[in-house]
Amino acid sequence: MKKRVFQLLSAFALVCVSSPVVAFQASQPVASAPGTPPGLSMQETEAWIKRELRPMGSDQIVTRYKGTTWADKYEIESAALSECVLTIRQVDQHESRPADGTGYRLTNTSTITMKDVDVGKGLQALEDPASADSTQNKPGYQIEVLALSNRGDPFVRELETNGKGKIRRPTRQVFIRVGDQKMGNQAGEVFRRAAVLCVRRIGQTAWRG
Repeated sequence: MKKRVFQLLSAFALVCVSSPVVAFQASQPVASAPGTPPGLSMQETEAWIKRELRPMGSDQIVTRYKGTTWADKYEIESAALSECVLTIRQVDQHESRPADGTGYRLTNTSTITMKDVDVGKGLQALEDPASADSTQNKPGYQIEVLALSNRGDPFVRELETNGKGKIRRPTRQVFIRVGDQKMGNQAGEVFRRAAVLCVRRIGQTAWRG
């Protein structure tokens, strides 16, 4: 009888170890600290932004308005997250069709302090609609990044046209153009993760101090 009980207990233990449910639970990601949801680490977030964000910015929109046609070619020249500051350099190459000398190159460099980002608003790729009485060959999308309402204008935009002079402006709202809505929403989630990690890092630093 004792031998039979031992065999049954051994079989039950074997089933528990090999059960896919138990194995799945053991493989779940664990939050690195209370209050911080599982997800990418800071190092992984920085690497993702450097690797993935630049190709997402490639897009070309052709606009027609009252017999006039022009094209805007967009790209992200560089993107980096370092010390919880996101710096993105975007370029808009505007060309009239046919060329009449009115084209220009607009460079927009945005500096975003992630601790000031409102993770409850924006961070989605929204359609940038054509203006009234004009048509476009395809939809354009922009990720909206908003600052918390009590932070003033913590971000900075630096604008430069045709390489002549720079205009720096503080702002609480930044738009990042992307070529695809789904990819843009994915980037928004990575920005959200970065903001959460940066706030947590600041809290740990203050606690240690």
